[in-house]
Amino acid sequence: MRLNEDSGGKRGGGGGGGRTDRTTRMLVALLGLFLATELPQALFGLLTAIAPHLFQECYYAFGEVMDLMALVGSAVNFVLYCSMSRQFRNTFRRLGRKLLPLGRQSSEFGIVRKT
Repeated sequence: MRLNEDSGGKRGGGGGGGRTDRTTRMLVALLGLFLATELPQALFGLLTAIAPHLFQECYYAFGEVMDLMALVGSAVNFVLYCSMSRQFRNTFRRLGRKLLPLGRQSSEFGIVRKT
């Protein structure tokens, strides 16, 4: 009984509760975004499998909107990752520095920046 009181219900024995809560919020947000953008396409695909004549009638009206929703969902997905995950931001920043070494190129050509 004493062990349960000291741990406070956290797994791993210490300080990971806040991180778990943030991860859960991020996953719920990503799942909600995924369902909002991809579920209409899945339902439309199922509907056209059941009634193939609806594809030609409905796809021209709704196809572009559903494709746009998927593209917007991808962009919002990136923003969610950046806003909710410090590890993702740090990794993205490091990767950007490796792929775009802008500061190093200017010093190689003899251009010195004044700070």
